[in-house]
Amino acid sequence: MKKVHLVVLEKDRTVALEILRGLGVVHVEPLKEPVGSALDDARHEARVVAEAAAILSSRKKAQASCGDLPDGKALAREIDHCMHEIHALKEEVVRLEALITRWAAWGDFSPSDLTVLHSRGLEAGLCELTDADLKEVPEGVTVEVLSREGARSRSLVIAAGGVQIPWACLDIPDQGPEEMRRVREEKLCRIGELEKKIDAQVPYLPALQKVLAVLEGEVAFHEVAGGMSAEGPLLVLRGFVPAPESSRVREAAQKQGWAILLEDPAEADAVPTLLKNPAWIEFLRPVLNILSILPGYREVDISPVFFIFFVIFVGMLIGDAGYGAVVALIFGGVHIASASRIKDHAFFILVYLLCGAAILWGVLTGVYFGQAWVTGTLKPLVPWLNDTKNIQELCFLIGAVHLSIAHLWRIALKWPSLDCLVDVGWLLIVWVMFFAARFYILGYPLASPLIYVLVAGVALLLFFPKFKVDPLLPLQVINMFTDVVSYIRLFAVGLATVAVADAANSMGNIPAAVILHALNISLCGLAIMVHGVRLNVLEFSSHMGLEWSGRTYQPFKDVEKVS
Repeated sequence: MKKVHLVVLEKDRTVALEILRGLGVVHVEPLKEPVGSALDDARHEARVVAEAAAILSSRKKAQASCGDLPDGKALAREIDHCMHEIHALKEEVVRLEALITRWAAWGDFSPSDLTVLHSRGLEAGLCELTDADLKEVPEGVTVEVLSREGARSRSLVIAAGGVQIPWACLDIPDQGPEEMRRVREEKLCRIGELEKKIDAQVPYLPALQKVLAVLEGEVAFHEVAGGMSAEGPLLVLRGFVPAPESSRVREAAQKQGWAILLEDPAEADAVPTLLKNPAWIEFLRPVLNILSILPGYREVDISPVFFIFFVIFVGMLIGDAGYGAVVALIFGGVHIASASRIKDHAFFILVYLLCGAAILWGVLTGVYFGQAWVTGTLKPLVPWLNDTKNIQELCFLIGAVHLSIAHLWRIALKWPSLDCLVDVGWLLIVWVMFFAARFYILGYPLASPLIYVLVAGVALLLFFPKFKVDPLLPLQVINMFTDVVSYIRLFAVGLATVAVADAANSMGNIPAAVILHALNISLCGLAIMVHGVRLNVLEFSSHMGLEWSGRTYQPFKDVEKVS
């Protein structure tokens, strides 16, 4: 990346930004908080259209597109108005239903009838009376029991000749129960009409999404414009541009007469990260996007190692050829059905690769929807993998190799500095801990020369980090043992998957067995995110010194260039 500063005249702001947006390579960093009525208006319009598009997307049906919209903003406002009215109507329906439930036991009555009685000089009200109240009705008071519930009577009480009703009367609603029901039905009908009106706009969704993209471009334009720093009649823009593209920005500046400064980013600059990997590594991008992680600009891109070991981990964690085939078929069906609407197929290709790894491991170990039921029928291609001690040792070996790659990588980065000897020390300790895990957990003998290897590794850690001894070094050495042993999770989770599958197969109830298999497959997906990702993002990354502190490179560009 190159850090770029551009200086333009204030009167040329719009033209300059249009040219930069056309180049589509500058990641702009605001020099101040962008504000202004134009930005507020653009954000408001984009929000309304985005909400309308989300509403239509949630109602999407198999309908043909209606093509371009005459006025996408007007349609979005109409949908927004309909939704606000629907929400208000639903709240009113809920209120009415509560009142209907509250007054249903009183039978049908009209508050206007009570008003008529009041106009004739009579006191009238609805009261809840006890049996004792009914026995002590004063003279001049008439009580009509409407219904009873336990010891209480719901009653209409009328008092004549200036006599006061001796009991507390209930607050009468503005409408009677029957009127409430009628109004509720009217509001439900209106809700239905509005819902149909919104559903009728679903075919315009693709066109509305295009309008949204344009509006988001306008928001970005106003944010960039508002984030420029003003120095008298001059405006300053700061950003970052990929080094290979910097010549294009320089040529545009020279052609337009702008002042430009291109320089290497300073150590304190928060430089965005732009990853460029071979096509086969790009299949990992969906995982990084889901986790929202990205290596920092000055950090190493471990995508190749991440991808290779992630596939291995998934194969071992699922470890069932049947499960892998089922998931591949499900996603294959979804992929085929929606192929015309999908621009980036990387996620599906990644799923197929991971399913292939699960199928391969299942074939190697003889696991097809569990293992017990196929014993003696489908033999594993590699019976050695079905021995518990063997597979645990393999897990430790994978862990040692994985962590060794991290330290070998750091050695290559530091060479020829003597600091690389620190990672040589850690590399020696990794393999000492591998053999220690075999000894303590699997019971294999421990070779005596390993103590000298451990001493050599610790000595390198003590004397070559610029002679700075870390007081936590003993804990770090012990932690290396736990890091190697932590790879046993590949065996433990895979074993649990097979155990649950075998339990499902032993059930006499086929629907219940299918449900348990489906749940087991779901848990496999969770295991991938919890364990398969963890070993790369935590164990390997910590040994690489990787903090995943990156920010995504987001160039200022035209809507049509947005992928």
